[in-house]
Amino acid sequence: MERINDKSPAIRARASLARHGFAPSRSLGQNFILREDILRDVIAAAGISCGERVLEIGPGAGVFTALIAEKGASVLAIEIDRALEPVLRDTLEPYANVAVKYMDASKADLTVEAFGAWGGAPYRVVSNLPYYLTSELVEKFARLDPRPYMITVMLQAEAAERIMSKPGDRAYCSLSAKVALYGCAEIAMRLPPEAFDPSPKIDSCLVNMRAREAPIAGPECEGMMIRLIDACFAMRRKTLANNLRASFALDREGAESALGEAGIPPMARGESLSLGEIKRLAEAMLGIGGYIG
Repeated sequence: MERINDKSPAIRARASLARHGFAPSRSLGQNFILREDILRDVIAAAGISCGERVLEIGPGAGVFTALIAEKGASVLAIEIDRALEPVLRDTLEPYANVAVKYMDASKADLTVEAFGAWGGAPYRVVSNLPYYLTSELVEKFARLDPRPYMITVMLQAEAAERIMSKPGDRAYCSLSAKVALYGCAEIAMRLPPEAFDPSPKIDSCLVNMRAREAPIAGPECEGMMIRLIDACFAMRRKTLANNLRASFALDREGAESALGEAGIPPMARGESLSLGEIKRLAEAMLGIGGYIG
């Protein structure tokens, strides 16, 4: 029998998927890209180059992983589905610059994994995300410490548009604000359903998120900003003063005092705040720390 590791990554992956009778799991949101021409375009749009360190979440059948490795990058891939282990072994067998670990990325300490792979050297994250985990995982990636200098994710088009929205936009949400806290996001390319196997029912977007050169605030203030972002969008029809009272166990006087110190009207809606206003409010909240529950 001909050895499958003598062929291209896509051929190795397809042969291995068939050999092991693997069927993508709907519950895990598995929609693979198996076409090398599309994946090379994705790599170009993501700007992945030789010498980079790449933490990949959800390698699937490993074709994208293999092509990144062929670019000369070092790859640590995290895969939740143990059923893909023989497939990934076949697809990635030729590459010494790839390691695969089997764990749930939503629960794993990815900082520890990245440090174990590269000892604290700068790295980036790439992921073809299960759409139902978009918000949870994007937020987790953005809060890694040290932060990856770039996060590149494949998202449902609707989620990508939410991430790109600004204060005052109808789609603006807590995820938009948390991504802005991390850095600058842009849609790098769009993919139709037929690019995936199996095909989802919606279009997808590749989003690049580049980290700020320096964090917008120190760790304590940034932690408060994240709590405030959650509070701002907890009850969109409520005023920000009411949301602060509910989320931080403040009385009316404490909530209005913090808003006043930040220069924000007490009747403002949380979803209207800019990142700068959220930072000022975070500083004010930390100043009245004794009130905060």
